[in-house]
Amino acid sequence: MGAMAVAQIDFQVVEKLKDGREVILRPLRDGDRKTLTTVWSHLSPLSIYHRFFSPKKALSESDLSYLSHVDFKQHVALTVCARQEDGTEEPVAIGRYIVLDDEPEKAEIAFTVDDPYQGLGIGTILMRHLAVIGKAAGLKAFKAYVLTENHRMLRVFARSGLSMTKTMADGSTCEVELSLDY
Repeated sequence: MGAMAVAQIDFQVVEKLKDGREVILRPLRDGDRKTLTTVWSHLSPLSIYHRFFSPKKALSESDLSYLSHVDFKQHVALTVCARQEDGTEEPVAIGRYIVLDDEPEKAEIAFTVDDPYQGLGIGTILMRHLAVIGKAAGLKAFKAYVLTENHRMLRVFARSGLSMTKTMADGSTCEVELSLDY
């Protein structure tokens, strides 16, 4: 596992979006708060609600610490950067999984994609790469809690190619489990 974690920290992949633009996928570095705040700054209130299940004006210091503490063992996070016309790279999405303490063969998975980049295949790209990393790390499944109204995220999971079970966690949230036995 240690060699896998080190290998993951150094990779960078270029992917093509549905509209033909290229994006760069790379690991989120431990402590990379700037990427988190950049992606956050482009989210609509609805996107924030879909991701955090409640309105939220800003990421708290506690949120930033938790979300930026990435070790590539228990907490794996990838960021997607779009190339700008001036040649710079702007972070536009983050996908992550965090291994569950009570079920160490499973991890909770989550995605945050800037509003202008939603629907272009970024969730699918992140899903594919996180599944490969998770399976190589010995995980058996991903879990996600998704608002039933978040049809885009549910569609990404349903079309992932992974065996999926979906159960209602409560009246507005469903629990999705995706098997990594492929």
